[in-house]
Amino acid sequence: MSVTIPDDRAFAGFKAECLCEEGWSPNHSKGGITVWTQGLEEGRSIHKIKVSGHLHVL
Repeated sequence: MSVTIPDDRAFAGFKAECLCEEGWSPNHSKGGITVWTQGLEEGRSIHKIKVSGHLHVL
């Protein structure tokens, strides 16, 4: 098995998917943290979640 190191283009695609809200549903929000889920794609068994929030450093 080989490992592929992501390049800048792969990271840009990942970042765009993380920032996009289309197709995502916010399921839980508390204390500035939101958990989003995405519906299962036909024939796939992978559940996608993402978490967004703001960190406050004192």
